[in-house]
Amino acid sequence: MEITVSLDVLNIIVRVGILVVQTVIFLSISSLLLFKKDLLDYKRVWIPTVLTIPLYFILIYMGDVIDWSKQTSNMIFFGLMMGSFFPMYFFTYLAKRNYRNKHRYMPKYLEFMLGAFRTFFFLILTLVYGMLIYHFVISFK
Repeated sequence: MEITVSLDVLNIIVRVGILVVQTVIFLSISSLLLFKKDLLDYKRVWIPTVLTIPLYFILIYMGDVIDWSKQTSNMIFFGLMMGSFFPMYFFTYLAKRNYRNKHRYMPKYLEFMLGAFRTFFFLILTLVYGMLIYHFVISFK
């Protein structure tokens, strides 16, 4: 018996995979940065992250129901990803400020992690903005 999977199903599986990886990376790095305490103590971090996940699913399925073009559906998905990076970037700033208030100085490895984290977000945002601009320039020609 051969199992066949449509491209739409694969598309949704890839998007869900990206979401899960993004959420796990964000939550693990935030918990590391925020004094290495239990994540449950930091509701400001995990509540917005968890609440954005159903929004992704709703918009993905709405796009399939309304039968948007693949480009529009992908643009909305990347826009949502971009929107979720802003709070993550802000939480890295909060983590650094909170750590410095509790302890006199911040260890070099934490400074490096925060810098790498912020650089990663900057690169992702640049990529997404580039894709958005490219998409709109091409679509209006």
